Amino acid sequence: MSITERLQAIRKKQGLTQEKFAEVLGLSHSAYKTYERGERVIPSTVYETLFEKFAVDPTWLFTGLDAISTDKNYSILEEVVSKLTQRLGEQGKSYPPEKIGKMVKLLYEFRLQNGEISDAYLDDFIGLAS
Repeated sequence: MSITERLQAIRKKQGLTQEKFAEVLGLSHSAYKTYERGERVIPSTVYETLFEKFAVDPTWLFTGLDAISTDKNYSILEEVVSKLTQRLGEQGKSYPPEKIGKMVKLLYEFRLQNGEISDAYLDDFIGLAS
């Protein structure tokens, strides 16, 4: 299941139409449709709203894996998503949601094993993803 399919699953589990779900997320219906179809990169603000309003497990959303997560793991995942989306924005780069999901997964695992993600490492990582 892709990240866009998981986004759709969250919406359907809530019993909401695309239009109502977009409204809850603070988006226009047309913008939301492009995210669910994987045509545009989902902004970090949408992820944050999903985590806060719908108690979505970030690890599941980005990787599709069920995870036993602690608050520390959530904060690490939020840090990874924030750093990656900020840096991509600064560099004017955009990737499909599935690729963003894979990038988050790899960076999350790297962060857990190495304790931090330096700006230089992140720049190299993004460069390799291009």
